[in-house]
Amino acid sequence: MPLTTNRPTHHSLYKLAYSLAIRIAHQPADVDDLVQEAIWSAHRRLNKKPQPRKPYSLARTVMLRSMYTYYAGGWRLSGAKHREDLPLPTI
Repeated sequence: MPLTTNRPTHHSLYKLAYSLAIRIAHQPADVDDLVQEAIWSAHRRLNKKPQPRKPYSLARTVMLRSMYTYYAGGWRLSGAKHREDLPLPTI
């Protein structure tokens, strides 16, 4: 009988994807940045929680949810009307 406590919940994956979308909304990002942030966030999450049984499906779910949240309007949190109008990061 599989234990459900070892698997991340939908709520925890949503929070991860939402925080990723907020971070990326404050700076222009291309697909490489999005992928790198999602993989790094999933890696940090996996080190804090018990390992899931299928890490590939977790990574795929995190990627899909973060991309969906980002492209569904998470970028609007920066105040930009369009994705192309995002403010450039200051160095």
